[in-house]
Amino acid sequence: MEYKERKMMTVKGTLIKNYSQDDVKEFTNENGETFSVLNITLLKKQETEEKVYINCSIFGENFGDNIEKFHFRKGDQLSAFGYFKLHQKGEKIFRDFIIIDYVITDADEK
Repeated sequence: MEYKERKMMTVKGTLIKNYSQDDVKEFTNENGETFSVLNITLLKKQETEEKVYINCSIFGENFGDNIEKFHFRKGDQLSAFGYFKLHQKGEKIFRDFIIIDYVITDADEK
């Protein structure tokens, strides 16, 4: 499915821990293609002070040239553009946010 066929949106949240190159995992799909993915979690506080955790995935092609250089720090604000993907394991339905592009505001800049 092309990106334009999905409901694209922006999600904003705070990184709940540090992430680095060591957190990038490599997988091989059924076609034998290898790809990199970083799974992160964002914390989004609602107006009601309720905390919502959003599981996100950034695939290698979306790291751009920075895959060797990046480092996300706990407390960094992330504005992520992408779409939600639903998948089911048994009776549970999971909702993951697939990040296409992102902007980071360092925690020190707040």
